Amino acid sequence: MFILRNLAAALATAFLAVAIIGFIVGPEQMLDRVFVLPTVKQINFTEIATSSKKDRIIVCPAEHCGDEAIGSPRVYYRSVAELARQLRDIAQADPDTWLTGEWLVDGGVQLHFVHRSRFLRLPDVIVAQIYPGLMEPEPDGTNDLEEPAATSSLAIYSDFPFGPRLLATDKARVARWLDALVSPQGRLRRR
Repeated sequence: MFILRNLAAALATAFLAVAIIGFIVGPEQMLDRVFVLPTVKQINFTEIATSSKKDRIIVCPAEHCGDEAIGSPRVYYRSVAELARQLRDIAQADPDTWLTGEWLVDGGVQLHFVHRSRFLRLPDVIVAQIYPGLMEPEPDGTNDLEEPAATSSLAIYSDFPFGPRLLATDKARVARWLDALVSPQGRLRRR
């Protein structure tokens, strides 16, 4: 009984200390410090596609993620730089989302974003890889454009580093981003 009483007192003291710290620094800053992000580093979609983390890839073209496409990848008739700029703007327009890293990778760009949940500030790490491509001529050898246009494709990976994840929430967020990429305004629609 004595041990249980001491354990209850210790837990109450710890809870009070956390509440006081949260009051002083603010709850968002405190939770941001509790759920610290892992080190941001480049990822390889080809390696992930053949690992146990394959279910975390939301969309990826077949040529970059094994023999079959994941999700519904598309070809964007824009340069890598233009698609990266547009995706960066769309993602950062989503509340509680910001860019944490950007690399040039094999002629493309890899963008790392973090989205924090509103209540507990839990982080989701979202990685987008934009691959370069060239517009191929139509099957009859013609092309609607006078000059070939730059094209690019996109792969997106999402991970929650602190336990089980809500894949449906990640897919819904990425679907909003992808819809905004193809919308004429190129803006994120509000939820």
